[in-house]
Parts: sequence; structure tokens; C-alpha cells
Amino acid sequence: MIKTLVTILCFTLMISCKCKQLYLTENDSLWAKSYEKGDVAIFQSNRDVNRKDTITILNKSHTLPGSDCNPLVSSTSSEFYLIEAKFQHEGQTNDSDYLLQLNKEEDGSAIPIIRIFDIEFNGSTLRDTVVTLDKFGAQNCYSFNNFQSFNNFPNFKIRNFVWSKKMGLIQYTTEKGEKYELLKRS
Repeated sequence: MIKTLVTILCFTLMISCKCKQLYLTENDSLWAKSYEKGDVAIFQSNRDVNRKDTITILNKSHTLPGSDCNPLVSSTSSEFYLIEAKFQHEGQTNDSDYLLQLNKEEDGSAIPIIRIFDIEFNGSTLRDTVVTLDKFGAQNCYSFNNFQSFNNFPNFKIRNFVWSKKMGLIQYTTEKGEKYELLKRS
């Protein structure tokens, strides 16, 4: 009987414990604020002005930490962004996939997971850089060179890409050295 009461009391205490709510800072959120549902970004090749790639934003989800937290599963509830997109290169379009996933971690970090064409960056460190494009300059940019390949585009591999926290993806270079820069967004 006492064992049962202690078990019920412990269970009740565990359920009544509140989860720690983790919010992104304004600076963290910049990673996800550069795109909205319906945006289309057009990138132009440095080798042929008629060669253009597009990224179309299909959906953008933003979830705040809330009362749906289950302390039996996790002691935290995080703010979360997910941006879904379709990518087109030389007339070939991939299945929809996410472009960016961002959430606040318990250690305070908020490193984005970025998936572009057939590659994904999900590292724990970022390297800040300043980039000057043909049409404009951009600060608060990050150069990504270390990522996983998923072979969504088997004839098209990316060597690196540059992401601006204010403008999103602004440049990428293929394994053959062809550079694509952001031409316009609508």
C-alpha cells in the first residue's frame, strides 16, 4: 500500500514538473526570417547568364514552446522553425525537402541545419565571412564547406555555399567550379 502511494506521488510529481521553455534570440531567429512561404529565389551562373536555378519556398512553420511538453519524454520545449522548399537545377526538380531547420538547444546554441540541393550542413561550428557578389555586398554571411551528400541530384554536386543571415542562400559553387549567385527574389 505504501509502495503504491509512493509510486503515485512520484508519478504525480514528475507529471506536474514543468518543462524548461527555450526561446530563440532575435539574432538566432534571423536564420529563418529571410524566407516566407511562396518566395522564389533565382540564382544565375557565372558561366552562362541564361543558366538559372530556382528555390521555391513551399511552407514555413514556426512553433513556440508550449504546454504540449511531456516531462516523461523531455525536460525542454524549444522554439522551432522549419522551412520546406523545392529546388530546380537545369530543368530537374527534386522532391520537396526542408531548406532550413532551426531550434534552440538546451545548451543555449541554435545552429541551423541547412539542406540545399543534395547536401546538408548540420555541424556545430560556423565560420563568419563577408561576401561581395556581382550585384551587391553582404555581411553576416557564413561559408559552408563541410556537409553530407544525399544524391538528390546525382549529376550536380555542390562544393560550397554561402548563407546570409539576412538574405538566406546567396551563393553556391559546384564541384566543377561554376558559381551561382542570387539574382533576385520574389
